[in-house]
Amino acid sequence: MWAGPVQNWIAACDYIIGLDVDTVVPGHGPITDKSGVREQKRYFEYIRDEARKRYAAGVGWEEAAREMSLGEFAQWSDAERIVGNVFALYREFGASLAAGDERGLFGAMGRWRKQHRHAG
Repeated sequence: MWAGPVQNWIAACDYIIGLDVDTVVPGHGPITDKSGVREQKRYFEYIRDEARKRYAAGVGWEEAAREMSLGEFAQWSDAERIVGNVFALYREFGASLAAGDERGLFGAMGRWRKQHRHAG
């Protein structure tokens, strides 16, 4: 989702779901079917909605990512990508982000991973 906007990703999922196919081969990640695409769409919508609430409440992007529960998505590989996804969403929502913020994404993802490895 880093390249956003998230609505494009959601629309792409809808497009794929509408195709007459049984198997979906994504650009990366496991081969799946339409149920996998539906789950990915639900993830995008969930992250968008949760990030929007925190943005509206004035919570910073890194804190928002840290406090967001991934619930059923927590077991997905590379769950720390939530940090980059929230960053992209905040930028999409109109946040003024410093150039250094983007350079710090991988460090923020590492901090998220460390926090959640010890919390779970």
